Amino acid sequence: MLSYHQKAILYHQLQNMEQAGLSAEQAFSVLLNDAIFSKTRINKRLQKLISLIKRGKDIVTAGKQVEIFNDFDSGVMKPLMMAGKTETAYQCLAKYYQLKGESRDQMKANLVYPLVLVILAILIMPIPQIFSGTISVLEYVWTAFLRIITVLSGLYLLWNYPLWKEQHTQIKWLDKLILAMPGLSTRTIRHNRQRFIEILGLLLDAGLAMDDAYLRAIDTCSNSIIKKDIKKYIIAVRQGKSLYQVVQQSPYLADPGLLQLLHTGEQSGRLPEMLLHYAKHEQKQITRSIQIMTEWIPRIAYLLIALMIAKNIIETGLPMPEL
Repeated sequence: MLSYHQKAILYHQLQNMEQAGLSAEQAFSVLLNDAIFSKTRINKRLQKLISLIKRGKDIVTAGKQVEIFNDFDSGVMKPLMMAGKTETAYQCLAKYYQLKGESRDQMKANLVYPLVLVILAILIMPIPQIFSGTISVLEYVWTAFLRIITVLSGLYLLWNYPLWKEQHTQIKWLDKLILAMPGLSTRTIRHNRQRFIEILGLLLDAGLAMDDAYLRAIDTCSNSIIKKDIKKYIIAVRQGKSLYQVVQQSPYLADPGLLQLLHTGEQSGRLPEMLLHYAKHEQKQITRSIQIMTEWIPRIAYLLIALMIAKNIIETGLPMPEL
């Protein structure tokens, strides 16, 4: 599984080689010798990908088969490549994964100190119980070990969940659960809407008909429930209804700012421009919300540590510190 930074570098280099006029086979052969992709598993996948391209498979199909590309990647690349916008596809994905990687790095930096404090709290808090004879040294060591393993395992699962979810996008029960959770639901809807609108704008700008562009842009939605809802409105699109009317009907697409821009775009004949303007603005807002979230995670962790210490003091009967 490639990291976000590796994917950003992969697509950035593919974009540069596309600009230079290299074929797909030549481009991936260059990547094969890159130090960043020298790990045995990744290198073998690239070799298989080149072999499949030589046999006549297209880049997207070959990349998915060897698990270099996930469903989201192929959803972005396939329609744009068919529209002759291969460089745009690579540019879009490079930017997407660069932002994801930067957000992940920021979150990691913010979590290190709280994690150290949690581990220290687990180790230090039971010490008074050892001296009072409530627990033995062996019980202390075993309990502390289990708690630390539980914390690290939970953090590992939460940390790797986004990467795992991107490789397994069609899990309906999980998608339903996400949409039922306050906060996470809003964030998921916003992400899917932004992706859909951006690719739709790029495809319309490339000259595709509305019904064709609409259907292809749906593939970029990562949530199967949202994807199914948006897809059912293709009938209205084919009947000649305006995008404004279609978006207005969908609970996952309807947004006052988007509707206003759609009305302006359709009236002025600048619909692709308005869609891309909205997508760019939404991406900035999403990035900002992620930054705020990463700033709040350590504060929540400190609060939990304080509550743990207070609980331990109350249970052991130690005097509370005077303020």
